[in-house]
Amino acid sequence: CSIHIADRPDMLELAAKSGCRLLSIGIETTNRKSLLTVAKDFNHPEKYTEQLNRIRKHGIDISTEMMIGLDGDDESTFQDIYDFVMDNRIALPRVHILTPVPGTQLYREMEAEDRLLTDNLGKYSGSNVIHRPKNIAPEVLQDNYWKLYEQLYKPGRIFKRLSASPKNQNAFLKAFLTGANLHYRSHIKRRITPGII
Repeated sequence: CSIHIADRPDMLELAAKSGCRLLSIGIETTNRKSLLTVAKDFNHPEKYTEQLNRIRKHGIDISTEMMIGLDGDDESTFQDIYDFVMDNRIALPRVHILTPVPGTQLYREMEAEDRLLTDNLGKYSGSNVIHRPKNIAPEVLQDNYWKLYEQLYKPGRIFKRLSASPKNQNAFLKAFLTGANLHYRSHIKRRITPGII
């Protein structure tokens, strides 16, 4: 779902009335420069907190999809993502390493720039660095990717993030989100990228 649903109170009201209690939102990144590299200049990171709060006010919790390894990213991006997730108490954050999929414009551009590190499609999972980022060494991106996930999914941090869930959230959804976070934690320990359950 787009973060811009937050700018449509009529849609949020309809979503809540229909029983929607959790939205997966493609934030992509909090880095303005990186948003430009993926043609998402219509997203405004400075508005994310306000938009997420508007969604929660309708009794809908938040899951996010974010990317790291974009051309505008540098080593500070890991801390930026961590701070964003924790400050906004994202119930179920997912982060993926930028993966230029064969057949896409991004893949062709990276191939032309000799930035692809492998053509082994088994590595194109969103959890492996398969390209040479402009501002982060590939090994630093790979190591810090897992460190970021480990930090976000420590038990105390899971419960801190879930503490912002809408007050009217039912027991089933609370149990689901707690279970999903613990399930993701077990995947992270085994270096399996959390995905949609």
